[in-house]
Amino acid sequence: MHAAIVTGVSRGLGEALAVVMLARGFAVLGVGRAASPKLKGKLYHHAACDLAQPALLAAAVTPPLRRLAASKPATVTLINSAAVATPTGLVGHLDAAAVASALAVNAAAPV
Repeated sequence: MHAAIVTGVSRGLGEALAVVMLARGFAVLGVGRAASPKLKGKLYHHAACDLAQPALLAAAVTPPLRRLAASKPATVTLINSAAVATPTGLVGHLDAAAVASALAVNAAAPV
């Protein structure tokens, strides 16, 4: 059995990639704020978390990661598709909270 960990599965590219991985027989651990209704079945597991809050990430993903590891997959693929393209605008005029959130999702969470 092969496994994939896919971030950003609530919608968009992450959701589409997880659907394809499931169709190919991968066990998929989806990480995102919400579970997509397109992602279901015995091979799909969801870790609900907001990647804009990386301090909470370990608590959300550790239990499902342990279950995945216990199944002893031959390979594990990480697809980090969670990302935000905001805020946009002139430097010096951007909302500091929005900048911090974008850095958390795009840089801190993957690490």
